[in-house]
Amino acid sequence: MIEEVLTVIPDPQRPGVYHGPQIDSVIPRTFGGQVASQSLRAAQLAVAAQLADTPATHPTDAPANLPQVHSFHSYFVGPADSTQPLELHVSQLRAGRSFNHQEVRAYQGTGHKKDLKYVLLASFHHPGDSGPAHQDRMPDVDDPETLAPVDAAHANTRLVIGDWSQWDIRPQPRDGRSREKDGAVQRNIWFRNTADLAVYRDDEAFHRAGLAYMADMTIIRTALIGHEDPKVQMASLDHTIWFHRPVRINEWMLYSQDSPAAGEGTGLTRGAVYNANGHLLATVAQEGLIRHLH
Repeated sequence: MIEEVLTVIPDPQRPGVYHGPQIDSVIPRTFGGQVASQSLRAAQLAVAAQLADTPATHPTDAPANLPQVHSFHSYFVGPADSTQPLELHVSQLRAGRSFNHQEVRAYQGTGHKKDLKYVLLASFHHPGDSGPAHQDRMPDVDDPETLAPVDAAHANTRLVIGDWSQWDIRPQPRDGRSREKDGAVQRNIWFRNTADLAVYRDDEAFHRAGLAYMADMTIIRTALIGHEDPKVQMASLDHTIWFHRPVRINEWMLYSQDSPAAGEGTGLTRGAVYNANGHLLATVAQEGLIRHLH
């Protein structure tokens, strides 16, 4: 399914416009990770087209040594309808020798009834730079192969209904306990995609877009741990990722999540994504709506 999600197609008549496919779901709102990953994919294809002067629609079409996205910052400005595709408008803000900046606006609807759903700003970094290096240490957790997949009783609705059936999700036992007396919490979850992604083995852009999809899975619920099953309305409000190292979404990744603060109907969450060797691949931050239902 991740291949279908990321099959973003350039509009042949309108330069800078891309189409993100509609993905079937019984949930009426489009998953935020789908919106983010398709928007990022459109930005990646736009960068490839700008540098190659020809549209790129597949990893084998893209020129070598492309700049890779190293961060994006985004806002969900309206709920997207899961029965409709996305129309993605990409604008180049600036192309420098080291960095290339793109803006993506995701719309749904037609004609004068187009509604803005999402805005993303992405920065791409040309390869070749070097400098000091360090990282946080990966938490001490169990090997994912020794853990059980998440059970249906504790699974997200999208996992139960099959939207995330292609993802192997294994929570670390005993996580979710309070870290401090004030109730701040953290938890660790192993993820990997189980699809055959051999054709994308060397396509770093594809895997970074896939990580943008995965990074929206489970994280906002971290803000609810320790609150005795509150009845709340939940939605992603903003989403940011910094990419530090090459990503492979079909290999085990540890998603270490915490929530430093929540209040006034919103919760702030953070995530660190590591590979099985302990290398920090990406850092995530998201604020979400967790408003009490009355």
